[in-house]
Amino acid sequence: TTSNLGRYEDALVYYGNALRLKPDYSEALLSKGNVFSILKRYDEALAQYDKALSLKPDYAEAWSNKGVTLHELKHYDEAITHYDKALSLKPDYHEAWSNKSVPLNKLKRFIESSEASDKAISLKPDYAESWYNKGNTLRELMHFDEAITHYDKALSLKPDYCDAWYNKGVRWGEGSAKCMA
Repeated sequence: TTSNLGRYEDALVYYGNALRLKPDYSEALLSKGNVFSILKRYDEALAQYDKALSLKPDYAEAWSNKGVTLHELKHYDEAITHYDKALSLKPDYHEAWSNKSVPLNKLKRFIESSEASDKAISLKPDYAESWYNKGNTLRELMHFDEAITHYDKALSLKPDYCDAWYNKGVRWGEGSAKCMA
């Protein structure tokens, strides 16, 4: 809960305490990695995910979250490989499908990106990020009306989705949003 409150340094201490008591606590390793990733301490995040995976190789969430961190480092192909591993373990993992669409889009693999977003939407239609990601792919393909429709759906699910509001208004050729919380 301290992580939910934005008290990330406190959360790291608490996860560390849990891991001192139970060093093989893969969920604590995953959560600690997530906090490091939020703090942009990517090497430390990757190390936590690797520890979790060494203990629990079938931990789909750790594979996927490691993919998120690799994406942040612009290692797009490697991120996709990690999402694929997560999806091989948990084919109905909507977040991994949604996240996979992002580096595919960055690599201009628009058909695959669109398919990944569609799969995520089919698995969890109320997940705003999947609608947003599909909108970004449609925007890249210059299907602006469809992109706006997808941003609108994302906003209907998450009215405070800053990036969706921004990308809905952005002109072609401008960068995508990265709103700060």
